[in-house]
Amino acid sequence: MRGKTQNLILLPIIVFFIIAIHRNSAWNDALNLWQDAVNKSPKKARVHTNLGAVYSGKGLYDDAIREYKIALGLNPNYMETHTNLGVAYAEKRMMGEALAELKAAISLKPDSSEAHDNLGFAYLRMGKFENAMKEFQIAIELNPENYAAYYNYGLALRDSGRLDEAVDKLKLSIYIKPDEPKSHFDLGVVYYTKGLLDDAVREYKTALALNPNSIDARNNLGAAYLKKGLYDDAEKEFKKVIEIRPDFASVYGNLGVVYGSKGMLDEAIKVFKKAVELEPKSAGNYINLGFAYKQKGMIKETIEEYKKALMLDPDNIEAKQGLDEIAKENVN
Repeated sequence: MRGKTQNLILLPIIVFFIIAIHRNSAWNDALNLWQDAVNKSPKKARVHTNLGAVYSGKGLYDDAIREYKIALGLNPNYMETHTNLGVAYAEKRMMGEALAELKAAISLKPDSSEAHDNLGFAYLRMGKFENAMKEFQIAIELNPENYAAYYNYGLALRDSGRLDEAVDKLKLSIYIKPDEPKSHFDLGVVYYTKGLLDDAVREYKTALALNPNSIDARNNLGAAYLKKGLYDDAEKEFKKVIEIRPDFASVYGNLGVVYGSKGMLDEAIKVFKKAVELEPKSAGNYINLGFAYKQKGMIKETIEEYKKALMLDPDNIEAKQGLDEIAKENVN
């Protein structure tokens, strides 16, 4: 289906190094455990650090930062606390503060592979790929078994366009941890980008075997099938994503492309409308809907959707070209 916007999920999943004592695998139980520990031993830096780690695990970064700061007030030379505080700042996109803490951690323990990996992660999030790769290389030299460093190195290489090298690093991360689904997922992303669709399908399937509820891996598997022209297989995967997470907007766009490619334009319009409903600020959704209308000869509706896309993205080439084509057809 021409004019479609591919909604392939390309989300780098960064591995964090967080020091915590896991007496219970459930975050809520851990939260109760360490809150109680803080109440009983408020002057111990480690308990504040561990409580902060639990808050980080729950995504409560403001609470985590508060606890890490208390811990550092009690013991400013605790490397793990600086590391965790830096990661929490990075999650909040407070990159200046993150770099300061992660560098402080390295100054306290220069031979910490994990500390260098986390500094590399911060640089990666900032788009400073060369700085990131330098830190990942140091992390690997300090600990050749550091899975996170290989994985993050692979992401940095991928994001900087060095795809063959990214494959090598991601394969090494899989060698160290073969049962980690995100490595297989991101290796699949690189293969997809390189046009190696069979390899991408294999890695996405492996990721799903390890984590059957991964909507990203299943959506990407469907996208690979779609690009291979295997429309029934793609439709099957996209529908599974909807079963797992019916509010996942991207999958409706991809399913609409499948229907359009199969000539099922009414069904395509229906799911494209659902994509617009769930993600009304995505210009691509309006373009897809507009193109489906055009295929049905509904020119007025097509123009309306392309104009909506341009309101969101005034420089959108697909919308401009679509309107130009309609204008030329009307002239002729």
